[in-house]
Amino acid sequence: MWEMLTGQQAWVTLDYKQMVAAVLRDRKRPPVPPDTNKDCKDLLDQCWAQDPNDRPTFSAIVVALQAFKLLSPFPSSTAPP
Repeated sequence: MWEMLTGQQAWVTLDYKQMVAAVLRDRKRPPVPPDTNKDCKDLLDQCWAQDPNDRPTFSAIVVALQAFKLLSPFPSSTAPP
């Protein structure tokens, strides 16, 4: 979700082992742009919850992104392939 929000790839300066250590051991996250909508930032923080049970479902994320106008809803008959 951070990559969708920023249009950038996270952790480009780290190799795989460094990225895993930063996220899992050090609990680091990429910086959220300061102009990010509060509700969007809150959703991002929920997605990053340490306990997977505290993270929103994919369906909840889709609904939230549609509400933020970050994701367009496609009727099933017009969805792209």
